[in-house]
Amino acid sequence: MKLTFEGQAIVERSFDGVKFVGWYRDDDKQNQFVICRVTRDALETRCRLVNASNDDLLSAYQSIRDEVDRLASAQFSGGIERPLITRDDLARQNGAMSA
Repeated sequence: MKLTFEGQAIVERSFDGVKFVGWYRDDDKQNQFVICRVTRDALETRCRLVNASNDDLLSAYQSIRDEVDRLASAQFSGGIERPLITRDDLARQNGAMSA
């Protein structure tokens, strides 16, 4: 099931990365929200940052948001209830796009 992403992302204190929300409409036509996350390491590696501030992390997320959203949606469709995008996920995605 494909997720839709609208809204803001935040840097979550209890998790070293960015949290964002996707949603889908269930069979009863109700919106169901899905918490998604992308790690600091993934953002810093992909965007070539070192010791990024919270603002830097949010900017990095925004710059690759489409890619991260696609990966989160694919994870959710594959059965992962709370998608988590890692450095390896972005590297595989980037490698697949280069091929």
